[in-house]
Amino acid sequence: ETTIEGITFATGGDVITAIDGQPVTIFDDLLAYLGRYKQPDDEVVLSIMRDGRPQEVSLTLTMRP
Repeated sequence: ETTIEGITFATGGDVITAIDGQPVTIFDDLLAYLGRYKQPDDEVVLSIMRDGRPQEVSLTLTMRP
């Protein structure tokens, strides 16, 4: 489990390393990028490490709950 801003999430072990090619070294990097450049219904590509292997995952953003 991971807690962010008081909300607890189940975590699966993926590590986000970049969003749309922009490096992510801390969670604030991800939040800053999303806040500056993206809005709901935009698509992003996350670069992740899953089980020690790099992968890219495409997803469509939604409104924050």
